[in-house]
Order: sequence, then structure tokens, then C-alpha cells
Amino acid sequence: VTGVRTAERGPDWLRLDGCWVSPAAVRDALGRAVGGLPVHVEVTGVTEEPERDGATEAEDTAATPPPGLTAYIACGDTPLTPAEAHRALTALIPTAGSGVLAPRRYVLVTDPPADPDRSDAWRRLKTIEEGTGRSRQV
Repeated sequence: VTGVRTAERGPDWLRLDGCWVSPAAVRDALGRAVGGLPVHVEVTGVTEEPERDGATEAEDTAATPPPGLTAYIACGDTPLTPAEAHRALTALIPTAGSGVLAPRRYVLVTDPPADPDRSDAWRRLKTIEEGTGRSRQV
């Protein structure tokens, strides 16, 4: 009736902060924004059904990070800070296309892991620096 087509979203898309987000699109845009450095984007704080383990709902909520994205960037010898990565991505977002939202957290590591598609491999790497990339830490 309106002529507006239904949005096409793949199975990896999710709603964060009221937006439809594609972690793969965020990874690709951030990789372009930081000059082609290896990037991995992990979805954090989103679970199907919370594990109770006898904890109260308030304890579960306190232990679970807010839903969002964490970006890991293997910067090697390239000088980079979370703030620089964030600024580069936000400058690119207007032209990046659909599904791109800035991560809540940026984690800088030296080199990518042997298995770069696994979030746990990135989490085990030694962190050089991490932060929100914003002037006010969240």
C-alpha cells in the first residue's frame, strides 16, 4: 500500500538501544574506519534465557553487562586509542549503510588470535588498552 519494502535482515541482526544492528556490518565499517586493521565484534549482555544458579534476579542483572557490542581491534604497532577508533567509526556511520551502531566498548590488542572468528580467543589476548571511546566513560 505504501510502496515501502520490508527491511531485509539476516539471522545475525539484533535490536540494541532501539536500533536494528548487524554485528558483521559494524565489524566491516570499523575495519574500514581504522584503516583495515583486524576487527572482531562481540555481542555482550544478550542471552536467550538467563541461568539462575540460585542467584536472585537483582544479582543476575548486576552481573550481566548491558546489551551492547564490544569491538576488539588488533592494532599491532599502529598507534590507536579507543577514542580514535570511536571517532573514526562515528565519522563513517552516515555513509556506512544500514545496521551500524558504535560499540559500547573498544578493546585494543596487539595481534589477532589464531582463530579470529571466536570471541573467546579474542578475550584471552593481552589487552593494550580498553574504553568506551567517549569522553564520559560508560
